[in-house]
Amino acid sequence: MKVIYPFKINSKIFQKVLIYYSKLVYNTHMLNKLKENKLKNQITEREELLQAVSDAHKYALGFRPNINFYTDYSDKELESEARRYCDIANEETECEENYKAGLGYISNNTLNKTLNTYIQYGAKNLYIARNWLIAANKEVA
Repeated sequence: MKVIYPFKINSKIFQKVLIYYSKLVYNTHMLNKLKENKLKNQITEREELLQAVSDAHKYALGFRPNINFYTDYSDKELESEARRYCDIANEETECEENYKAGLGYISNNTLNKTLNTYIQYGAKNLYIARNWLIAANKEVA
């Protein structure tokens, strides 16, 4: 059976239409798959908190904890754990920065207490107290 078209088909135009249509069908198919995957891959707020605890623990202590340990924690407890590990990591960063500056491996809180102690012992200002601390650290090392 021969198909009769009411118009003349230019093979190049027909090929372009077929290619365009196949790309359109493929792209629609891929978009639908992406939408399905997005719905499957959405994480819950609790999983997000567990991930935050894991990331903060790794940043603070250098390794990831066993997440099963935190399954009994409430959301508030998970938030406080993440904050606690962030505080540890920040203090560790402060210690490293102070060490690089020659002030010793101490946090900013300890540094402020030490500098105030030096001021009580006779340093006229923070600059002099800082220099005393640097000199003391050089003598120890």
